[in-house]
Amino acid sequence: MNYLRFVVLTASMCSALACAETIIVEAVNPDLTWSTTVLEAGKTYEITVEGKVYWDTFGHFENGVYEPGNWSDAEWFGGNWAFSNHQLVEQQGDKPGDGFDLVINDTFLDWQGEVTPGVWAPHVYSPTHIYKHWFVGTGSAISFRYADLYPTGTDWYNSQNWHSDDSGEFKVTIQSMGEPSVPGPSAVIPMLAGLAVSALRKKKR
Repeated sequence: MNYLRFVVLTASMCSALACAETIIVEAVNPDLTWSTTVLEAGKTYEITVEGKVYWDTFGHFENGVYEPGNWSDAEWFGGNWAFSNHQLVEQQGDKPGDGFDLVINDTFLDWQGEVTPGVWAPHVYSPTHIYKHWFVGTGSAISFRYADLYPTGTDWYNSQNWHSDDSGEFKVTIQSMGEPSVPGPSAVIPMLAGLAVSALRKKKR
């Protein structure tokens, strides 16, 4: 029985280590939200973000649907604000002053939208508000933050007070694209099961 418990416990640990990490990033929070995962140097990670947040409380109707405020997702924003005028506007990764972006390590980037199922590309709006980015690890954890910056602003640290009327959250998933650094369940479970069977046979003797 002890051996069987050991198999189940170890298999669960390996499953957890091989699984992706999910992080919640709240729009109202001006501080960094860190991953607990340390991204191995040189290894590529697929980062998926899902969510739609509101960067003010100016309620309005948009395409016949009431919105509690002007909104954005990780890459695009819309609403009735003067520079949007109910049109979708992309936050350009090379123009930090555009704001309303989900940033990694306080760096603006171009999140890729879904062109067709399973096909992702930059400068594409995803109606599902799901986007992806492929990040190469540097041997450390990474941080996320919703950049509520006024479009004409350039200084992140002078703009943090804009978060006070924000709402909503992003769900961020970090998944390794390479081989896991520890054996996954497919390798560990058969190995441990074999050990357990062997131990039980010896016990019967």
